[in-house]
Amino acid sequence: MILNHPLTGEQKKTSQYNYNLFSAVNGASYMCLGETVIILFAVKLHAPNILIAVIGAMMYLGFLLLPLGVVRTGQVGAARSQADFWVCRNIAALLVAASAFLVLLYPPLAMAVLLLGSFLFYGFRAAGVVMSQPLIGDITSDSDRARLIARSTGLFYLTGVLAMITISLVLNYFDHIYVLVGIIVTGAMLGITSSGFIRKIDETADLQRSARKPLLPQLLDALLDKTLTRQIYAGFMVNLSIIMLAPISILAIKRGYGISDTRAILFSILQFASAIAATQIGGKVTERIGPRKVAIYAYFMNLIVCMFWLLAPSSARTEGWWWSLFLLPFIVVGMTAVTMQNAMIHYFLMSVPKPKQVASSMFVNVATGAAAGVTGMLLGGFLLKYGERFAGPDAPPENTFRFYFAAAGVIFLLGGWLVIRLVPVIDTFLKDNGMEQTRTIIREVVKHPR
Repeated sequence: MILNHPLTGEQKKTSQYNYNLFSAVNGASYMCLGETVIILFAVKLHAPNILIAVIGAMMYLGFLLLPLGVVRTGQVGAARSQADFWVCRNIAALLVAASAFLVLLYPPLAMAVLLLGSFLFYGFRAAGVVMSQPLIGDITSDSDRARLIARSTGLFYLTGVLAMITISLVLNYFDHIYVLVGIIVTGAMLGITSSGFIRKIDETADLQRSARKPLLPQLLDALLDKTLTRQIYAGFMVNLSIIMLAPISILAIKRGYGISDTRAILFSILQFASAIAATQIGGKVTERIGPRKVAIYAYFMNLIVCMFWLLAPSSARTEGWWWSLFLLPFIVVGMTAVTMQNAMIHYFLMSVPKPKQVASSMFVNVATGAAAGVTGMLLGGFLLKYGERFAGPDAPPENTFRFYFAAAGVIFLLGGWLVIRLVPVIDTFLKDNGMEQTRTIIREVVKHPR
């Protein structure tokens, strides 16, 4: 409900309770619908590598729909807008599941529906969360905001890990595409259920008024900011590295080494766990050296992943203890992805004045996300396709991925110049705002669930 006066203590308490319920249910929902499950589903559909590379880019290509969230917030408020897009998001997940039945009738149509469902799934998510942080600020005060963020994040991670463990156990006993369909449908139902808790949240009319402000003048002003334009170039490379590494690592170990879905989920759990740990470590390091250096160091750690896949043992030798070596790329991918993303958010909050953050955030996310999504889709698909030809029809399947990650490493090394060019901001922000405000921003970012 939108109120024309500040929320009372009781209204804030009730809204926080509903937000925590949303986070708990959404954590389980997301793990049933996340990147790993969708990629395993696409593999079961016998989708070509190039199409799976496109799916891996959809999370960022979906930022094209982000402005819809601002428009909808101006019409119905932040809470209802997120609830509406969450319903749409999970209906889109059902489209993904439907491709398992369409493939029996006409495979090209199934692939098209799979791509459309993936794009809408991530696009509606982007539109839904665009005002989530301002909404949290609206239903909390300075004294209880950190507690809500910590509790909601803990619930999201707890139910998410439990869901992933459950999925791995189910797939261990029932390795069939229709089991994955059931998991996706279950996740969609949980996601739709979670939207009901968001819909019950009260908010002030300030968020709606903020979303109604004309965006074009603010966007034009943002384009003239040198610090912001450099941030866009760096954010593009950060997102491109995630697109080209995270989903293709799952694909490499699935198709290159022929592991089971259960083991693939376990590697994904490890990646998720390393991301959780990295949020805490990255926040403390950011306080000491600033978000620019954290982003640079995490970005160049991606080269470890490329080197691993280039030098990984052949599929014929991966027995027994050899499999423990494959823990490394997933630990590094989990750590670097979340550390880079959080560092770029910290950088944005420290470099862009608060009155300009809503419009600038939308501009940065659309520019870096959509551009990286299109580039990753085309570049990743090309490298996988060319890698298949380079390896030859009789070569071991992992050779395709050796070529892919070798080329990706060269691209990341050259593109690192754009990340290094970020303007340092930590010293100026500390001087103007003090350490306590700096720590508050860092804590809120690292503890905010996806």
